[in-house]
Amino acid sequence: MPVIVTTTYTASVSGTTAVAVRCEECGEKYYYQLSRVAYGQASAMYGIGREEAKRQATRNAKRRLRRALEEDIDPVPCPECGWYQEKMLPLLRQGRLRWLTHVAGGCLVGGIVLFVSLMFFMWAAHEKKVPDPPDWVAWAWVGLAGLVLLAAPVLVVSRIVLNRLYDGNKALKKRERILRGQERAITREEADELLKRQDD
Repeated sequence: MPVIVTTTYTASVSGTTAVAVRCEECGEKYYYQLSRVAYGQASAMYGIGREEAKRQATRNAKRRLRRALEEDIDPVPCPECGWYQEKMLPLLRQGRLRWLTHVAGGCLVGGIVLFVSLMFFMWAAHEKKVPDPPDWVAWAWVGLAGLVLLAAPVLVVSRIVLNRLYDGNKALKKRERILRGQERAITREEADELLKRQDD
């Protein structure tokens, strides 16, 4: 049976552009800097054409970078009124309450560990390696494991629901939003310079 050997090459490129936004709330136009890193891959079978594969990986990375700089946005509120635009709100929600997902994962692992340890203990009791526990101990153990396991999906669903209800324009004070916008905003001249360098 023939063995196919391929080598995969990976390239990374980074770039920066300026994004222009017309505020939905106050109508002011503002600019901010958007930076992205993109990766591309290509393979060469048996090492044949590896230089072309490297170039193809770079081309793929550049194509992805160009798409990202054209289509991506960052959640940058208006530096004048502090308003997050409608299409920015899902990005604000994505990063919220990640700890709930981590806790849910811990509950899942903990519940499985409790069930496995209970099964091992019951086997050991059946084999007379340990004394038989009272019935209430076994039931309490099962109940605890069930509760811990049940907590995992409850926490995941809670994060989804809370994030869907989250509105950054209502949850954050206007002054805080304005400061966030001012930290990221750039001038029209800076935006033009970034776009000029990108074209070059």
